[in-house]
Amino acid sequence: MATTKKANRQRRARRTRVRISLLGVHRLCVHRTPQHIYAQIIAPEGNRVVASASTLNKELRGSLKGTGNIAAAAAVVTAALHALTHTTISVKDEKRLHLALQAS
Repeated sequence: MATTKKANRQRRARRTRVRISLLGVHRLCVHRTPQHIYAQIIAPEGNRVVASASTLNKELRGSLKGTGNIAAAAAVVTAALHALTHTTISVKDEKRLHLALQAS
């Protein structure tokens, strides 16, 4: 039986969603537009945002030269991680988030 392109994509997507739920770790979600960068740290359950930051924040915007470059992305993710310190997070999750920052 030949599988279609759509069926293959849905199978891959389902496998990815299962892996994410089985890991049970905080996830870093970064959205980038030409002008601004937004970062959210999502709870392992996937039902709430634990911390967030963006280049729209006044304290970040004042310290950055531009809001759509690599330096701005690093500052936004660092600010989100600092906002996360007010909540509980395991060391393992924190290391994974830092690795995600380095990969981006």
